[in-house]
Order: sequence, then structure tokens, then C-alpha cells
Amino acid sequence: MAEWTKDTPLKTGFHPPEQCARGRSDCRSLAQIISTDDDTFMCCGEVAPGASPDPRDNWSVCVKGKSDRAHCMGSDVRVFVDRRDMSHMAAVLTMGLAVAIPPDDEAG
Repeated sequence: MAEWTKDTPLKTGFHPPEQCARGRSDCRSLAQIISTDDDTFMCCGEVAPGASPDPRDNWSVCVKGKSDRAHCMGSDVRVFVDRRDMSHMAAVLTMGLAVAIPPDDEAG
């Protein structure tokens, strides 16, 4: 992996803010969704070399929610992941969404 700095250009065509939603300097945001009050967010970022406990875990996924919102219950999680973990997370979320969406009404 090439040396990472905050000036390193994004590797994707999507250009979200590069600033970490937590304000950390060891992670660069690749995708994030932040509430209007900045207290609830989901983010996926590229971790600076040496910043994760396992050198294979080059990405971080963060979820933070305010404790006064019933659907968030005060969650605050940061997970270091590798490519396989990321693909498994995406697959599980996609499958969960597919199951949660009711089938089309065949009679209608």
C-alpha cells in the first residue's frame, strides 16, 4: 500500500468529504451519511498504515447514534475490517434488505 497522507487523491469517482466524521487524522472517509445535527452517522474510511491493530485491516466502518433517539440507542462503534469483512458486511446488509422488502403483489 502506498504511503497515505491527507492530500492523497481519492481512489474512487465518488467525492465525499475526506474528513473523518469523528475528526480523526488516521482515517480518510470514502463514504458517509451524517445526520443534519452531526451526532448520528455511518461512515466507511481508509485507515492510515499502522493505525489498525491488524495490518490486513485497511478500512474502518463507524456507526454512531445519539442516545436520545430510539432507533440509535446511543450506539458508538468503530470496526477495523479487511476486504473480505467489507464484502461480507455488504452481503449481509443487502440480504437483510432483500428479505425485509415485501414481494410485489402478483394480483395487482
